[in-house]
Amino acid sequence: MNGKTIKKIRKELNSKEKEMVNVVFDYFNTLSFWERLKFAHKIICKKL
Repeated sequence: MNGKTIKKIRKELNSKEKEMVNVVFDYFNTLSFWERLKFAHKIICKKL
């Protein structure tokens, strides 16, 4: 594999990751304030 293919694959991966992030953020934005708090609390608890 040459450099160009690797860059192309990396670009595709990045765009897929961005799509995922956008989907997550869209979902997050539809939640109410309290649901967001619960969601954030779950994430924080998992990381600690």
